Amino acid sequence: MKNILLIIAGIMIYSCSHKKESDYWIRECDSTGIKCRYIDKQGEVKIPYGKYYHCYTDTFKNIAFVTGEKGIIGINRKEEKLFNVYIFDNGPDYIVDGMFRIIEQNKMGFADTLGNVIIPTIYDFVYPFEKGLALVNIGGHSESIDPSDPNCEYHTWVGGKWGIINKKGNVVKDIEYDREWQKGKDILTKDSEILELENGILKNKE
Repeated sequence: MKNILLIIAGIMIYSCSHKKESDYWIRECDSTGIKCRYIDKQGEVKIPYGKYYHCYTDTFKNIAFVTGEKGIIGINRKEEKLFNVYIFDNGPDYIVDGMFRIIEQNKMGFADTLGNVIIPTIYDFVYPFEKGLALVNIGGHSESIDPSDPNCEYHTWVGGKWGIINKKGNVVKDIEYDREWQKGKDILTKDSEILELENGILKNKE
């Protein structure tokens, strides 16, 4: 009897899990490729054409990135706005390590693909996570990589102080360092301390 109950429980858990994984909406665009909508697997319209200027997410499971009145936002299936998504390469920020950057009132943080804000928007700038670590900044500003060219579209973040956090939001290195980019590496310095961050690996330099 006990074994039968365990088997039944296992079947129920599998069925619920399988149903959740297969429950999604699909992005469908019109012949122009501009107006898009979301439909379920039965073809029922869930979000009509033209409601959002642009829909970036192909398969809408938990959240979707869409263009709202003020930039790119993340919405849930109730079409509730969850957060403003940081714009990168003219689209929503890339998902890296299961996280992406969000922005509110010029402050940045991170959210996950379930729509949860994991790290609140308390930093002036953050770089994407890499192998569980991310550079964060307070007090800096955006600057053109070529100040002599007024039409230069490429910018970098400079000044202020830098630190490192992990994916739980814990501070790994206090936000007290100066940063310099050298040969594909982030070099952080504070007094006589020198740190090197490359491809998500942090080490002290002698």
